[in-house]
Amino acid sequence: MVRVTSEIGRLRKVLVHEPGPEVDRMVPPMMEELLFDDILFGDRARDEHRRFRRLLQLLGIEVVEANQLLTEALAGDEARAWLWEMLRLEAPQELRGAPPAATAEEAVAIAVGGLLAADPPHGIEVEDLFRLAPLPNWCFQRDPQVILGGGVVFSAMATAARWREGVLTRCTFQFHPDLSDAPVILDPLREAQNLGHLLGPHRPCLEGGDVLVMSSDVVAVGVSERTNSAAVEILAAALAELEDGPRWLEVVHLPHRRAYMHLDTVFTPLDRDAALVFEPVICGSGPQLAETYEVDLHSSDLAPCHRGCLLEALAARGLDLEPIPC
Repeated sequence: MVRVTSEIGRLRKVLVHEPGPEVDRMVPPMMEELLFDDILFGDRARDEHRRFRRLLQLLGIEVVEANQLLTEALAGDEARAWLWEMLRLEAPQELRGAPPAATAEEAVAIAVGGLLAADPPHGIEVEDLFRLAPLPNWCFQRDPQVILGGGVVFSAMATAARWREGVLTRCTFQFHPDLSDAPVILDPLREAQNLGHLLGPHRPCLEGGDVLVMSSDVVAVGVSERTNSAAVEILAAALAELEDGPRWLEVVHLPHRRAYMHLDTVFTPLDRDAALVFEPVICGSGPQLAETYEVDLHSSDLAPCHRGCLLEALAARGLDLEPIPC
């Protein structure tokens, strides 16, 4: 059972991923596409992550490893066959003739860590080094999915290099015995007419870092470099179909800059009456101010109405937050 009705509250269980071989295999040409400013030192990253995880556990929080969930989901032949078919859709030429993974552990190692070319050249072109590229962004588990109320929204990642993350999340929820009964609010794989539509230049893009569950009645979503209006329209329609879903969707149009790639980079709830904000975007008066439009999810037309800045829109719905500048 999954359930999140607010970003604020006692944390009981958290999903994480310890940086693994996918980080060690990352090469400089991948940095720009994956928005890394530098190559991570894998051993140090793993050490820091283990200390962080241990701190969470000392606070009584159950820490769940994403790779472990995926491994458990892939215990059956049907699940591994489904995942392999998805991987072949992503890299049909590169995986032609490659045998499917024989075990769940092998499938996870390939899907997350990538698959090296049999005889890689001395150059560092990604397409020459890998039959299937690694997923160093897999450690950012907030992005591939959103738990909203008692259901799950699967992301449609903005870059083709991260598309597989949504596939792995969907695989986990579809085949894991503890998650397979979770209601699916939105699944881009089902919404897309075909794979070309899902990966094409005009595809809907939605990433978890742009979705904030403010309360059982209010959800905020950013239109940003990673989430576009097409996806927000689909999300609004999906939320409107829920019998016990939220009433209000606050759509925040962020400046299209890398520094503001997600809503959670400029606005983070800290408590029920406070939020950490980047003032020029969230509550300023200059050209960087993010305009907010509200959608009444109980309305028949789902027409957005201008509400000024995000803090004003939230206050009108009973969420009066003190802005704390970052």
